[in-house]
Amino acid sequence: MGRKIFKIFVLIFFFSCSAKKEFVQEVNTLKYEIPQEYKRTALITSSTYQVYYQVHANSYVEGLKQVKKDIVNITLEYLLKEPFLYANISYEGKMKIRKMIEQKGKMIYFKRLSENQDLYEVVFHFTDYDLRNQLRNIK
Repeated sequence: MGRKIFKIFVLIFFFSCSAKKEFVQEVNTLKYEIPQEYKRTALITSSTYQVYYQVHANSYVEGLKQVKKDIVNITLEYLLKEPFLYANISYEGKMKIRKMIEQKGKMIYFKRLSENQDLYEVVFHFTDYDLRNQLRNIK
């Protein structure tokens, strides 16, 4: 019995370390430059909807304020155009999706595109378990 528990503990530890390693690698990648796979808006996994866009702002702080103000609306707008969703989502369904975005969404990347421009790149992830099917069932 003790060996079985020890083996389970080792497996849990191994998987948590590998997940942490992948997360750290992703953070380091995003610190310096955004990879091409992040430059799109789509359901990138069955659990994550990604929004990529660019915003004009005079400063970093102004850009962050603008993104925080607009990101939920932009994500909802893009998401409602997806072909996997129910075609005629009700107002209540849209509000349910909006609430999910507010609760489960997070900005994972915000960086100035170049020093010569007042243009910032933004990547926002809306993540939940089996998100695709959850969204499909909203009418």
